Amino acid sequence: MNSNAQFYATQQLYGIYLALAISQALICSLATRILARLQIPYLVLNLILCFIIIVATPAATPSELKNSASYALGNLSNLSSWPDGFAFALSFLVPVWTIGGFDAAIHISEEISNAAVAAPWGIVGAIAGAGIMGFVNSMFSIPLTGQYIAFSIPIAARFIFDNNFKPGPFSLGALSAPVSAIAVLFMVFMLVVLCFPANPNPQASEMNYTAAVVGGIMLFAMTWYYFPVYGGVNWFKGPVGNVPSSKQLDNTDKGDMESAGKNGSSSG
Repeated sequence: MNSNAQFYATQQLYGIYLALAISQALICSLATRILARLQIPYLVLNLILCFIIIVATPAATPSELKNSASYALGNLSNLSSWPDGFAFALSFLVPVWTIGGFDAAIHISEEISNAAVAAPWGIVGAIAGAGIMGFVNSMFSIPLTGQYIAFSIPIAARFIFDNNFKPGPFSLGALSAPVSAIAVLFMVFMLVVLCFPANPNPQASEMNYTAAVVGGIMLFAMTWYYFPVYGGVNWFKGPVGNVPSSKQLDNTDKGDMESAGKNGSSSG
């Protein structure tokens, strides 16, 4: 899209794309027990690759091209045509991508034991690890925009609308509301920033098409959901729980105790 209709995929590039897509589809279709065994080798491989990049990048950079620590950490250079204030906001693009690694912990939460505690700590660990090792990653606006939309909606709905939400064993307590408000405000702000190009007068190859792509997908999804007769609004009733709630478990335990008491009385 950003090549001004001048990009043509080579056979080799398209072959690599197909190989990656098919191989990942086959791996993700494996049984859970096999995927569980693959997680550790993949985790180790990811850590090794991150370590190699962190070491190789400065080692392979000529000394005359390296910046001093004081320049890298203390200098502010506006290399864009935006005003300094908005250029500073654009500088958040790489950091906000690196802390998006907690999404992986969310996806595997249903495959781990004690998920109510382990998954939140996995999120905390992912953010800490990404903050240390993630600064060599690239920035892609579209997936991050999708993440922020998906995360901000349920967080806001938790406090804006009536619900029967009950905190789990991992909870921020009294800090939950202010932290959630800060998180949602920050994500809404960054959603706007993520839609801007690097320069105010971009060429086709420099244009940020996030708004068009994400907006088009959301328009298609909303149209399909509210489509007459066949749309999801006509038949989708929400996720069906397959684990009994705490209230159901309490009622079951109470019923078992009453049955045991009756059986004891009758036997006596």
